[in-house]
Amino acid sequence: MILGTEGYKKMVNKEFAAIRNFLDNRYSKDDYLQVISQFEEDETFGGLKSYLIGQEWHSVSDQALPEEKYQVLRMQVLQQILKQESGYHRRGISRFAPLIGRVAAILILPLFLATLYFYVQWQKIDSQQDVYAEIYCPPGTRSRFNLPDGSAGWLNSDSHLKYPVRFTGNRQVELSGEAFFDVAENKHSPFTVKAEGINVEALGTEFNVMAYPDCSRIEVSLEEGSVKVSRPETDLNEILIPDQRLVFSKTANKVTVHSGDNNYFTSWKDGYLVFRNVPLGEVAMRLSRWYNSEITVADDTLKNMPYRATFRNESLERVLSLLSMSANISYSITELKTNNDGTYEKQKVMLMYKK
Repeated sequence: MILGTEGYKKMVNKEFAAIRNFLDNRYSKDDYLQVISQFEEDETFGGLKSYLIGQEWHSVSDQALPEEKYQVLRMQVLQQILKQESGYHRRGISRFAPLIGRVAAILILPLFLATLYFYVQWQKIDSQQDVYAEIYCPPGTRSRFNLPDGSAGWLNSDSHLKYPVRFTGNRQVELSGEAFFDVAENKHSPFTVKAEGINVEALGTEFNVMAYPDCSRIEVSLEEGSVKVSRPETDLNEILIPDQRLVFSKTANKVTVHSGDNNYFTSWKDGYLVFRNVPLGEVAMRLSRWYNSEITVADDTLKNMPYRATFRNESLERVLSLLSMSANISYSITELKTNNDGTYEKQKVMLMYKK
């Protein structure tokens, strides 16, 4: 039977009146049966939401039904159903036992308002398609992490790693800084690291990504397995094999691939600081993060001087002393200052040519 506009409005008003009567505890047997029939087979109670928030509510009100109001009405309907069904149960008639079982855990709690509040909050979280967590590793530290899919790794100092609390479809994380990944193999779900415009895709492998925003290049070093490195809307599409390292220059927009022992570039997770012909300006940046200090180079020409060294478990003073002995470099250290709130400023170091 097809209803006209007026007929539809009359039907909607009748159904809504049944719900209102039910909530106000002044309903007839017909009202009760009508409400029950709506939700008896509705596993998620989505019908109630669409009924109250959709056209039916607008047919009797000029304003949209807020989410919080819907949650209250929903709980009131379930509470009334439970009350009525408990009466039927005492008489040996329980047609809606599955319905009661689904809501009993909520309704039997003594603090109904507290329960409702937390329930509404979780409903809001659950309704979101993507909920993310973020790990931040402060300067001067390194931290181990584990991801929801079983992948693990290390996060270097002053780095951020953002990932979904539940992987659905492809596994994708976002990195700002440096991290070593030991990816759990899943042939049906590629693992992708998005870092400074570069995508690194793997199925199950071990690799390192260095992508600090203030660094002039991005590095991807592969230890085991294989990875594909790409950049959207460009020709970059490189497949790396073990002991290969891809370097992308942000300033020159150039990609180079090197072969060799990548332990030099992943040993930071084991407490090593390794420099292989690295410009002194970048050495200063890495030392700043590693020791949570502010290290600058006084002369621009000195910033481009290549430096080669390996440090492990050395103090900053010891590293600076070795720098001074191995190159034409001197340094000055500004003593720590205490702020008004009792905290200390970062230690400041200046690197310069020896006089």
